[in-house]
Amino acid sequence: MKAIFFDKDGTLVDETGVPRTIPKDKALIKATVEGMRAIQQHYLQFIVSNQAWVATGTMTLDEAHQIFENVTETYLKHGVKITGYAFCSHGTKARCLCRKPRTGLLEQLTAWYHIEKEDSWFVGNLESDVLTGKNFGIKTCIVENGKTYCGKERPDIILADVNTFAEYLRTRGAL
Repeated sequence: MKAIFFDKDGTLVDETGVPRTIPKDKALIKATVEGMRAIQQHYLQFIVSNQAWVATGTMTLDEAHQIFENVTETYLKHGVKITGYAFCSHGTKARCLCRKPRTGLLEQLTAWYHIEKEDSWFVGNLESDVLTGKNFGIKTCIVENGKTYCGKERPDIILADVNTFAEYLRTRGAL
């Protein structure tokens, strides 16, 4: 199987108000649902995210899991199946193998679900998302969701949102 690995905050979930407000589970429905419905017919869909809020004590591990469960349930109510999620709960200075842009979470999901890397993508909104995909050897897409990407690391493509990404895949025969 091939997969799309999505970042959560700013990609699938509204992050307006950061850093004062922790991104929770307000899904960017208009910018994502149509595209994710099309994508799910050809790819497994995962959420992969850093959640340093747990390491800082701002939220508990159980609260973090509940947020991800709420996001997946919200999408399911809109006809989108998210196969699973994985997140790093370590701090920004942690040297763990799971914190993006390291690839531990992707390696885990790839092994568990027998994912074919050569046809998979990492879709996010930050330079660390681009680096994660590149470090793992998969294609990368930045979705801007109304914000201009200013990272130095260049993704394979930069698009407006997840719906536009699905259209990009469709025009290239990948959907």
